[in-house]
Amino acid sequence: MATDQTLSHTAPPPRLSIADRGLLTYKYLRVALPFPAAFILVALVIDRLTVGYWRNSISAYYEGPIRDVFVGGLIATAMCLIAYKGDSKFEDFALNFAGFNALLVALIPSNFEQAIAGEPTSKLPNGLTPDQYLTITRSELAALLVLSAVFVVLDRFIFSPEGFDWKSQPRLAKFLIGVSVVTEAVLVVEIVAFVVAGSTVWLGVGWIHNLAAIFLILNLSFAIASHGWPLRLTDPRGPVTVDQPSRGRGFYRAFASVMWICLAVGFAMIVRDFHRHELNGHWVIAEEVAGIVFFVVFWALASVDVWRLLRRRDLLR
Repeated sequence: MATDQTLSHTAPPPRLSIADRGLLTYKYLRVALPFPAAFILVALVIDRLTVGYWRNSISAYYEGPIRDVFVGGLIATAMCLIAYKGDSKFEDFALNFAGFNALLVALIPSNFEQAIAGEPTSKLPNGLTPDQYLTITRSELAALLVLSAVFVVLDRFIFSPEGFDWKSQPRLAKFLIGVSVVTEAVLVVEIVAFVVAGSTVWLGVGWIHNLAAIFLILNLSFAIASHGWPLRLTDPRGPVTVDQPSRGRGFYRAFASVMWICLAVGFAMIVRDFHRHELNGHWVIAEEVAGIVFFVVFWALASVDVWRLLRRRDLLR
């Protein structure tokens, strides 16, 4: 009886403070972010071992048995990239743009135009007719534009009411952010035209997918570069110049440089094959898989540096 009375008067465990919950959420998000991308890689390998060959691009798996992994993994990765706050405004911009591009890659397959045209080599999902597929895709993209606009408003007036101090950014950061803004603007114009009229202004609908994939990898490389050149890519008042990762800037510089080389070579080969009308090679999937591998490895190693920083500050429990 005494034991029961003692237990009944035992004080409940203290609730986590808002700061502790925020830190715990950050740690979970940091750890979980690369898992959807890694899931896609595992599914690609399993498909390769099962069918005996690689498809031409990751989006080609949209018609296969791992479609759900491809679409779900990209959308989950996109949401995590957008939700995660970078170490600097520059990195945060790059991750947000990368997340938006990942959504486009997931929603628009590269063979969309062939599927709409009814070509026998392009299978429509779930037995849809071309008109139904066109209507559904346009509706999905319209919803994406509306929700993206809502998020931008919330981010500007609720999450970041102080805004973005453009003048304090280094010159190189301004240039790269400008590159990202221009490329995203081109994609948005094409998407608006497709939603409104069912056709695009400059490019085919399939190229929205291709360009979004390239810009996704490019913006991820910008995020990596912000750790390698913090004095040239981040606000000098920010935390990156103070809390230098233990791995050092040279590692991230080399990582970003190799990523840019792969992007340049892969893009050149894709353009070459396009002009030769030889799109049966594997340059596209090689480019996409390399981008995913680079991202997963970078995020894992950078997370180790973050953990060391948290431990030094007695924030890791």
